[in-house]
Amino acid sequence: MLREIGFQTIRVQKILLWDPGIVCIMKEIFHVDMKKNGIIVEWKEDRAQKSRFFEFQELIRMKVNASDLVMNPGNYRLDEEKMIISPVCAL
Repeated sequence: MLREIGFQTIRVQKILLWDPGIVCIMKEIFHVDMKKNGIIVEWKEDRAQKSRFFEFQELIRMKVNASDLVMNPGNYRLDEEKMIISPVCAL
């Protein structure tokens, strides 16, 4: 892919690495409640509804904006194994 920047043309290459031995299933967050010391995140697994409390310090370490997470929970996913919240990104 070629991209023109000012008077220069540079080649941009996307490299996606995939390891078939690593399986990461991100769960869709459907509801978030703000509490005094953090937030409660809710997601569905199969037919069960699950939730977990995250302290604000945990969210800061994950670089997650708590107010955006509360207002737009559908824009985030949860790695249930590692208990990490991350924004949805499109390639």
